[in-house]
Amino acid sequence: MKFLTSQSKAAYIAALESQPDQFEEALKKLARLLPSVNFNGEAEKLKVIRYCLRFGQAAYVWPEASLEILDLGFQEWQTGQPLATTGPQATRQVPKALSDLLWEQIEYPPDTNRLIRDTTRLHAALTPELQTAYVNGMLQRKGVNQALESGFSRPAMTLNDLADCLPGTLGNGFYHQLADNGLSLEIVPGYRQPESKQAVFDYVGRRMYETHDIRHVLLGYSTSGEDELALQAFEQAQAGTAFSAHVLAWISASTLLDGSPDVKYVLNFLAYGWQHGRRTPPVLPVQWEKLWDMPLAKILSDYALQPSQTRGFAE
Repeated sequence: MKFLTSQSKAAYIAALESQPDQFEEALKKLARLLPSVNFNGEAEKLKVIRYCLRFGQAAYVWPEASLEILDLGFQEWQTGQPLATTGPQATRQVPKALSDLLWEQIEYPPDTNRLIRDTTRLHAALTPELQTAYVNGMLQRKGVNQALESGFSRPAMTLNDLADCLPGTLGNGFYHQLADNGLSLEIVPGYRQPESKQAVFDYVGRRMYETHDIRHVLLGYSTSGEDELALQAFEQAQAGTAFSAHVLAWISASTLLDGSPDVKYVLNFLAYGWQHGRRTPPVLPVQWEKLWDMPLAKILSDYALQPSQTRGFAE
């Protein structure tokens, strides 16, 4: 990684851990360690770094305030102006095991299988305080309590059970989403999400994992890298899981510290997915597996779902 040095690592973590009234100064210290060649002036450079740091704050420092932080970050991204948070004024340190995982994944980018399997390490790196903070953040999302009350999970099934669903139905769309892309019913075959001592943390993470590809079908996100990232931002807005929060923090920090000319392009997809998730009615409490035979058009209408419009928007 071009600019992943001990100095840039320390400056990134210091900015995440800074008090709200010291955040802009900490941001500028990080900015001085990074080149300006990919930006149209210093103001744009600070805008990009600021948005990347907001994803890191939401994942590693203030997950209980992730809605406010990422709403704030979206507004800053749209306007280019720094805004003051009214969230937690006290900060906490990023656990070393968590930052070690981040740096490792930046230096040796994982494929999808490894990224998901690394969820075991991610969860183990979260202190009990951070896990509780994630639970509090999840419970702020609309629909999470309703989903918890039902406790619904996908019934035992195989992909072939959906092979005869009529064209135009959710079941048919889901079947072809997996079969046509060479995917399995489980995103990573044989993977079991690690359990913690937090029932809410475990249930929300598991339910979002097992319905991820259903959202591809319902919302029209492709399996391209950019659309996958946008969908993770959508899922963070809807559920606030540690996995989606980490993915957003990792990819934003990675493109920033690599000096990638694509960093603004990537952030546009994250911003789009976040806004899409915030504007969409809750998807977590819906028992989608009971709707396999329902026409997709009726589902979109009944649940007020708007398909993704990512094509061409980020150029």
